[in-house]
Amino acid sequence: MLVVNHKYLGRSFELGIWLGKYSKNVFRPKLETELPGHPGLLKLKPLIFVDETLYRESKLWVHMYVMPKMKKQDLPQFKAEWQVHDADEIHMTFGREGAAKARWVLDDEELIAGSPSTTYVPAGVRHYNEWLEISEPITVAVAILKGQRRMI
Repeated sequence: MLVVNHKYLGRSFELGIWLGKYSKNVFRPKLETELPGHPGLLKLKPLIFVDETLYRESKLWVHMYVMPKMKKQDLPQFKAEWQVHDADEIHMTFGREGAAKARWVLDDEELIAGSPSTTYVPAGVRHYNEWLEISEPITVAVAILKGQRRMI
C-alpha cells in the first residue's frame, strides 16, 4: 500500500494503491462497446470484467449485465444470432427460482434453462439463445475460456 505524508494535514494516510507484484491484478470493468451476434444487448450496458485488454495475460473473457423485468413483446430484441466460438462458453443466469426462462439451441438440440442456471456450450458448437420470460430482474454473467470470444 502506498503511504503518503500529507504536509498540510500533518499525518500519513493510505492512498489505496498497491505497488507490489500483483498491482495489475485489480482493475475496474469497462463498458462493452461491441457485441457481435447479440442485437439489443448493448442497450443494457454490459460490463467486461476480464479480457486481454484489461489484463494482458488473461485466458478468460467475462462480461455481466442486468436484465430488467420485461414484457414478452420486448424480449425478441435480445435474441442472439447463430454463432460458434473457438473456446468454451459458460452462461450463468442469477435470479430467483422461476424469474426467467431462456431457450437455447445447441446444434440441433433445444434446451430450456430457467433461473438460476448455468448453460455450458463447448467450443465449436453452433448455438443461439433467446429469452422467453423475465418476470423480475436477473443478472447474467458470460465467461468464454482462453480469452477468445470471436465467432468462427
